[in-house]
Amino acid sequence: MFEKVTEYLNQTVPGEIIPGCDLLIYRKGELIYRKQFGWRNYLKTEGVREDDYYFLYSCTKVMTTAAAMSLVEQGRLELDAPLARYLPAFAEVKLKDGTAPKAPIMIWQLFSMAAGMNYDLKSVPILEVLQKDPDASTVDVVNAMAQVPLEYEPGTNYQYSLAHDVLAAVIEAITGKNLEEYLREWAWEPLGLTHLSFHHTAESRKKLQAQYVWNGEKRTHSRRGNENPYIFGPNYYSGGAGLIAQAKDFAEFLSALATGKLLKPETIDLWRTSRHCKNASDRFRAGNRFKPFEYALGVRVFQYPEFTAGHTPIGVFGWDGAAGSHALIDSENEIAICYMQHVCSCGFAYETVFPTVRELIYEELGF
Repeated sequence: MFEKVTEYLNQTVPGEIIPGCDLLIYRKGELIYRKQFGWRNYLKTEGVREDDYYFLYSCTKVMTTAAAMSLVEQGRLELDAPLARYLPAFAEVKLKDGTAPKAPIMIWQLFSMAAGMNYDLKSVPILEVLQKDPDASTVDVVNAMAQVPLEYEPGTNYQYSLAHDVLAAVIEAITGKNLEEYLREWAWEPLGLTHLSFHHTAESRKKLQAQYVWNGEKRTHSRRGNENPYIFGPNYYSGGAGLIAQAKDFAEFLSALATGKLLKPETIDLWRTSRHCKNASDRFRAGNRFKPFEYALGVRVFQYPEFTAGHTPIGVFGWDGAAGSHALIDSENEIAICYMQHVCSCGFAYETVFPTVRELIYEELGF
């Protein structure tokens, strides 16, 4: 089964752009396909291993927003509440012109990247709090982010941002636990997942797959090393980009979402329903990469099959990470797809490999 997928990845990986990858497919909670392709590095000294660790980068957002949706399901978090209810520092946010926004930032706007925030990791307020205390907590750093002027009126546009890091601080404020502690209690321990963390362990440092940056030219790569620039310190839990994981553990989490083990169907439906205004939707879908999708509460949702080969079912959802992690959840058919590689800035993966693999998988499943 999945001969077409295997043939495609055998032809694509290893290659000049992607040295190696790992693909896992689950259906109804069972692993029905797993195969590694290529090498752990461009030196081709060792093949991709099942126990390799990866920086998930923005695939972390799937886990963070799922955790936040669990609090919505429990009645502990309200999507239509102002952010300042949970983090009072955000009661005094300003726009770039120094004026107060016409309406406060709402929780749903954090999920949907419509809060007016940006992704400036080196803004003055962030640098100042870290200079004062390199061990600052997630809430400490996020409270400093409240001093960064908003790019636009909350709810009126879309801009990729640190909003899911802010959401991690909201989770901490509600639960009294940091994001990793809450995830461990809510999902990881019940599912038996032991190879995930927000900071390096001795094992993850030893087994982290070589990390590269693709510079856009033939055979041009640079090593990024074994650190993640989105992790500000030992007590900071980046809800937007902090996870380090083995592929199977992350895939098991996706499968648990696809099979209803972690969230109720009505919660899943709420999670994958877009609240974007037309302006925000148009901005999100401006490039070819996102033409088939709408952006919902922290996940893209497949909506427009006319932009694809036509096999992917409407309603599947997920996200990608900066080094080429890819997550797909199909709660209607109880399918989960997890793809891992470790090459940052790899447009070829996002624009070609992921959609091709997704369409081939669903074609071979008879969709």
